[in-house]
Amino acid sequence: KYYSAAKKSYSKIGKFYFSAFCLFNLSWIYLVQRDFEGLDPTLNELVTLNQSFGYKYTNLGSDLIHAIRLCLDAKYTESLQILSRSLSAARALSAVQAQIDILVERIRVLK
Repeated sequence: KYYSAAKKSYSKIGKFYFSAFCLFNLSWIYLVQRDFEGLDPTLNELVTLNQSFGYKYTNLGSDLIHAIRLCLDAKYTESLQILSRSLSAARALSAVQAQIDILVERIRVLK
């Protein structure tokens, strides 16, 4: 509830980057809880916000969540495609921690 309320407040005052982080955190919570009814629309909203404003770092995170979601649905090829695309983007941004997270998830998918 906190992240939903914070997201609305940030959106209201035009702080969309902070709104994206709230959506990112909500997405992780839904993923961990395996609440796909909450995850799917939240993740879609995050992806739309990232694309609208060009938020590259939260886009890396949403790609990772999306790849994990696909993996849980046994869509391994699609998951690996997203992870590969995301890894290239992380390298271009020199986002080392993101690269590590993406590589770890690729290993899980390949197992």
